[in-house]
Amino acid sequence: MKYIKIIDTNKTLLMFNKGGSTLLSLTIKSFCNWKGIEISDEIGEGDLVVITRNPINRFFSGFIHQLIWWKGGETDFDWRELDKSELEDRLWGFLNYCKEGEEKDDIDFHYARQGYMLKEYEGRNLKLHQIEYLHPQIEEAGKIRGVSSNLDYRNVQPLITAPTLHQYTELIEDLGLEFEGWDSQFFIGAYHLFRNGLEGGHHKGESPSLKMVVKEGFPQLFEAVRTHLESDTEALEYNTELARQRRTNI
Repeated sequence: MKYIKIIDTNKTLLMFNKGGSTLLSLTIKSFCNWKGIEISDEIGEGDLVVITRNPINRFFSGFIHQLIWWKGGETDFDWRELDKSELEDRLWGFLNYCKEGEEKDDIDFHYARQGYMLKEYEGRNLKLHQIEYLHPQIEEAGKIRGVSSNLDYRNVQPLITAPTLHQYTELIEDLGLEFEGWDSQFFIGAYHLFRNGLEGGHHKGESPSLKMVVKEGFPQLFEAVRTHLESDTEALEYNTELARQRRTNI
């Protein structure tokens, strides 16, 4: 897991491996540096602001991550290169590893359920944010069209105001911070810079495609995965009507 403690507010952003943590942590750290806000890479004593990811998508992302290491770190390795029987066998093996690893408390946190890791913080005040609801908005905000080249000296107001980023504004407010002036422009720019740098390798975003292949081709396996993650799906609110409206349950 990754932590960013905001020293002044005593609030900590908690992010899970295989949950968009690299992109978000780089963006938040850059934003805090821009603002002159002191942070540390540790868990704080105060409230926790938790970034979650759809448990089933995260499971398949973890499987792809493990496959890459199985292939000696070949980041261009494609899971589609496996024949059908080997893909199924390796997926069953990965699911069993996840189950047994949690039972023995001996599992790589890239692959452990989010709920399993959150047990350590029972009794703490947790504020959950679904990464699938955050990212589409800032992706769209970065696709600015028809901007005049004269904007840099003719326009004295930020091109994108903080209310435009209301999902991210809620996250920033939960951390005890705020967007002021040109902060939102910096935040969007930093996000897109890091996103472009992370494209490729095991950040290719292949998990939804793999999920559909398994759901259609190996229904028994998919049901076993769904059952293993059912408690996470409920606890992290991916089975609610709001999740369906936001399409974060897909």
